[in-house]
Amino acid sequence: MSCRRVVLALGLALWAASTASAQSLAARVSMLQAEDRRAPKPGDVGVLRSGSRSNDGDTARLAVRALGRLERPALIPDILGALRHKLPEVRAEAAVAVAQAAQGLKTAGTPTAPLGPAQAALIARLSIDDDADVRAAVCESLARLPYTAVADAVRAESTLLDFAGRASSVTDRLGVARALEAFVRLQSTLTAPSAATLDLLRSLVDSV
Repeated sequence: MSCRRVVLALGLALWAASTASAQSLAARVSMLQAEDRRAPKPGDVGVLRSGSRSNDGDTARLAVRALGRLERPALIPDILGALRHKLPEVRAEAAVAVAQAAQGLKTAGTPTAPLGPAQAALIARLSIDDDADVRAAVCESLARLPYTAVADAVRAESTLLDFAGRASSVTDRLGVARALEAFVRLQSTLTAPSAATLDLLRSLVDSV
């Protein structure tokens, strides 16, 4: 390849990279603006939904986080899709956002939506994800969902206890500890923690 062609190829590569970077920046600005005004229009939500499917990790994380912060249960299916993102940091953000979006169920006038699908998706992700940070985020989100059915809360507790027995890293164990602490604190009005949960929490405290 001649010197002229090399220079031309490098110039095209730099132009493409700068264009892609500019597009990513513009997308992030649009998402921040949509979140800042609480996404009142379908177009705002569409911007966030599109961003959550981005291959760019920073863009996807920003969009998923914004979807969760809106605290609209109707957006949970969109957030759940990000649990399958190729980047673990996006999957972890999605796990957190699921529980955050579900908090809208506690707001007066918010239509009731079943938590079963969200809980099932989190449990499934916990069983297959190969990243400890994602698993820890999933554990905490399972504990934070605003359960109204005792069976759902018991299922979450059982899942956390089962995972505690398989925790293979410090990050896993820390995630379980935080999740069980949150579960006891947040779900106590619905169901009392089991003896196994209390024993595990005591053992975790003693081991510190």
